[in-house]
Amino acid sequence: MYERFTERARKAMALANQEALRLRHEYIGTEHILLGLVKEGTGVGAGVLKFLGVDLAAVREAAEKLVKPGPDKVAPGKLPHTPLAKKVIEYAIEESRGLNHNYVGTEHLLLGLGRQQEGVAAQVFTNLGLGLDRLRDEVRNLLRAATDKGARPAAAAEGPSPSPAVPPSPPEAPSALRQFLLTPAMGKRLIGKGLLQHGAIQAVLRKGTLAIVAGTTNGYVAEEILRATAQDKEFSRAGFRRGMVVPPSLDVASIKSPTAGDVILTDGIWQKGKEIFDVVDEMKAGDVILKGANALDVRRGRAAVYVGHPMGGTVGASIPAVIGRRTLMIVPVGLEKRVADDVQDLADMLNSPHAEGPRMMVLPGQVFTELDAIRLLTGASATLVAGGGVHGAEGAVWIAVRGLPAQVQAAEALVKSLAAEPPCQA
Repeated sequence: MYERFTERARKAMALANQEALRLRHEYIGTEHILLGLVKEGTGVGAGVLKFLGVDLAAVREAAEKLVKPGPDKVAPGKLPHTPLAKKVIEYAIEESRGLNHNYVGTEHLLLGLGRQQEGVAAQVFTNLGLGLDRLRDEVRNLLRAATDKGARPAAAAEGPSPSPAVPPSPPEAPSALRQFLLTPAMGKRLIGKGLLQHGAIQAVLRKGTLAIVAGTTNGYVAEEILRATAQDKEFSRAGFRRGMVVPPSLDVASIKSPTAGDVILTDGIWQKGKEIFDVVDEMKAGDVILKGANALDVRRGRAAVYVGHPMGGTVGASIPAVIGRRTLMIVPVGLEKRVADDVQDLADMLNSPHAEGPRMMVLPGQVFTELDAIRLLTGASATLVAGGGVHGAEGAVWIAVRGLPAQVQAAEALVKSLAAEPPCQA
């Protein structure tokens, strides 16, 4: 059954067997295959879930809530598959053929799970807002990105088993490329639109707590989310900030807009007047914190934030939830905040005893930029290629968008829809 499986896919299935034994089940079901994929953690399948903003610990917790351990310990050994699990494997093989691959990797197992509309794994995907189309698009994006960089897809890097074998045929190469200019304000709006469609955001709006920490980029995110849920009439981006950077010639005190609090939504309902400090102690896996940043390392996918409060401010309050209880942190940050060095090195420098000015902290969250928004909303890949401008385009960036013609056309229409976005005034 596993002749064409990669090492990682075989490992995922072996871990599925282990998960079934741990739960004292006498069979391997779709839930065990999902748990095996999550536990394996290094293949394209797990990478797709991570990119879509799905915390792997949350997947595990969601699956285990839906299954109950068996009454008696099961003798160790290879367990049989349920009919639904067998169907998942059949679907995985079909997905592999559909992508013109001669191997079955963790990405194909993930797509097989996505195609199976019955069973525990299907319930987990539904609860997390993950549909087959989104999974398939992201698998193609990740495989295409690996091919664009001159590498073989991650799950195929170890080669199909058994070896020797012919290297898998790469996915279809992108056939179109266009370049687009994004001003900082256009970028903020784009990030807001992208996060509205993010799998973790869609899931937490149905059930859970979403904390949007006040900040200029997060103001656009909050506006998009509140507008989509018909709760935006009393919201204004003016004053939705903790701090603000303005030209040296401008006195911050002259800006009259009052500072607003954060936006907290519970099961999709805006809890007006509440801040992150009011809810963070109860946040857990499945909940989401959106926290902005001041420095972005694009190459490493890491971001850091200035810290002015001696107790760490909002990020200091978030750490116990993120690290201690696996609350997902997403970091919406524009490309205009890119820096040349590793943000950890910058934080070490600014936090040294002899330094003056704000401190800096590397954020333990998933970075989400304009590039991620393009990828999520259109299926095309996007790359930062240049920056700068005048007459209102100061801080703007040029991005190259690659993909199938329809994807690039969708990206063009999306960017055009943002062209009239006025400069940000918070």
